[in-house]
Amino acid sequence: DYLRHRWHLIVGRSSDRLMPLLENAGTIDIFLHDSEHSYENMLWEYQTAWTHLKSGGVLLSHNIDANDAFYDFCKSVELRSYALGNLGGLLKP
Repeated sequence: DYLRHRWHLIVGRSSDRLMPLLENAGTIDIFLHDSEHSYENMLWEYQTAWTHLKSGGVLLSHNIDANDAFYDFCKSVELRSYALGNLGGLLKP
């Protein structure tokens, strides 16, 4: 409850809501994907969040076993990923 004033629910598709949210935030320390698990949506979210993720920031993704989007993104940025079960992580240099 003491953190509720810092939390705001945004309802809608990430393809509609994520870009304006990130543009307003500027840079971010961490991004966690856990929305629609289609290849296209996952890859788009990674690419979109990556541009706003600061150096040393972490990109996390749930359900990386749903398709190859996480691994394809890691290859595209030429970085080694880490996985724990179906949770994947990537550290931005």
